[in-house]
Amino acid sequence: MDKEQNLQLLQELISCGSNIYTWCYDVSGLLLSSNCPDEAIFDAAFELFGSKDKALKLGEQDSPPVILGTSFGLIWGVDFEKHDGRPYRFHVIGPAFFLDVAAKDI
Repeated sequence: MDKEQNLQLLQELISCGSNIYTWCYDVSGLLLSSNCPDEAIFDAAFELFGSKDKALKLGEQDSPPVILGTSFGLIWGVDFEKHDGRPYRFHVIGPAFFLDVAAKDI
């Protein structure tokens, strides 16, 4: 299997067990693909809470995979894909809550 087929298989496996979605962005933060049916809302949340900017900065710093989150427990997993040693896109899994959150707190 090539890399794209592996990524597609991972997306399918993740979506079988939960409502956690996968996202792919280029290094400028442009959303390239997602399997989320409400992608506009969750993409906006990823940006609004500052996680997209953090991911872009970490990608420039040659960061290992990271978990980014908010003060109220919303998290995303982020990994950076490189081409010729330079990041050229990043993959995100999420969002998820790592603790119970009331709707009023959001």
